[in-house]
Amino acid sequence: MYAVLQIPEFPLQAALRFCDPEMRNLPLAAVNAATKQGEVLAANAPARALGVGEGMPGAKALARCPDLRFVPACAKAEANTQALLLQTAGMLSPSVESTAPGVCTVDLRNIRGDARLEVARTLDALLSAQLVARAGVAPLPDLARLAAAKAEPLLLVQSAQDFLKKIPLPELSQDRRLLKTLQDWGVHTVMDLLALPRQEALERLGPEGMSLWTAAGGGQARPLRLETFPDTYEESLDFESPIETLEPLLFVLNRLLDSLCMRLESTRRAASNLSLTLHMEDGSPHGLSLQVPAPTAAPDVLRRILFSHIESLQLPHRATGVHLSIEPALQSPRQFDLFQTPLKDPNRFGETVAKLRALTVGGNLGVPAPADSHLPGDFNLQNPEAAFPQESPRQKELYSPAPGLPLRRMHPRQEIKVESNAGKPRFVYGTRFSGPVTECRGPYRISGHWWREDCWALEEWDVAVDCTSANFRERRGKFLARIGRDPSGNWHLEGVYHA
Repeated sequence: MYAVLQIPEFPLQAALRFCDPEMRNLPLAAVNAATKQGEVLAANAPARALGVGEGMPGAKALARCPDLRFVPACAKAEANTQALLLQTAGMLSPSVESTAPGVCTVDLRNIRGDARLEVARTLDALLSAQLVARAGVAPLPDLARLAAAKAEPLLLVQSAQDFLKKIPLPELSQDRRLLKTLQDWGVHTVMDLLALPRQEALERLGPEGMSLWTAAGGGQARPLRLETFPDTYEESLDFESPIETLEPLLFVLNRLLDSLCMRLESTRRAASNLSLTLHMEDGSPHGLSLQVPAPTAAPDVLRRILFSHIESLQLPHRATGVHLSIEPALQSPRQFDLFQTPLKDPNRFGETVAKLRALTVGGNLGVPAPADSHLPGDFNLQNPEAAFPQESPRQKELYSPAPGLPLRRMHPRQEIKVESNAGKPRFVYGTRFSGPVTECRGPYRISGHWWREDCWALEEWDVAVDCTSANFRERRGKFLARIGRDPSGNWHLEGVYHA
């Protein structure tokens, strides 16, 4: 058995997938904006009831239906809709053929369960994506396509002969000369054609008659041209008018994200990265790439990650269109270790980091990590990861802190004044403390980056200061600090030791 999934009025449905559902009740027609006359590519039922048909010039269609609304056909939207159709059809079987725009054929011979029920579920999945589809199930691919054209919305063909009796010849062939010849012969139905002597009829009708005869018999068994499921998960939408506020943008992104998540579920994939591109009114794009801490296909989780960044977005111009894409990854269940404490909800952690990043300025958020430099206290901020790496016992042994008192570095360093005697510090004056130096160790001279313009050198001392400042009441008496002097002779408080 084979199933054919067909999206009628494909250019129109592809263009209207993210529009207001109430708009579908109006007379609508998809037109080719690239042609001079605006040829009608597809029209919905209200428009066809008023005489609008495919191939009709736009002016003629508007004359027949003054209330007709034109929708420009979008090649990008049709490509995304075709990818959605193929990925949804993959829920039935991996053997899928992209037969035509808006049409795909599925091999159901190895399907388990009731084929009719499984196809009905696939149609419901397409309907949830704002696509009205129909399906035909038959023993042969070509016969299933004929059944799909007659389905409302699903048609199962048990007997090919009984089904073909109801099919008029113009639906099997578009060759007007051939149809005119058969009409002159008095042949109007499929049964009239099959009643003719086959050999003599084909000698007079030629190759076109052979194709019609094969179609009238239900087609022939043929191998499907199997498609590799597209590994692209993209959705685009051009706004009818530029938008300025955040609410309509979030509304559109919500619809796009739901569609992409449905496609991820149908192919058993998860999202590992979100890429958002906003097209500005001046023609420039504004891009945003978001890493998903733990790959998932849950729309609620992805919505929180995306909206957390969008809420603080400031655009220089109004947006005229949006493009949202997802980088897929395999869904891999995560097993927790008994001796580790990873994050329970990495995506919730990523959402919190996104909110904190929106509150900070200049990227001052991250996990501090030592920089590749010998400059004391030099570090870089790395992006917080969803799951922090766990150190092995051997790593903890190698990188265990050196024995001694911990030093709390000052960031930024505080300027101080130091009185020296015989090259050693004897008294320290600072905004936070002042006092005589009772004991000192040093100097410890270090330098680096001598080959660069930002080379540095530092002379450090460890000093014991008798603190007399009221700001250090908790440290009455002596406390230990590290001070440093640069080549210009300026002294700084580098840090304070904690006993």
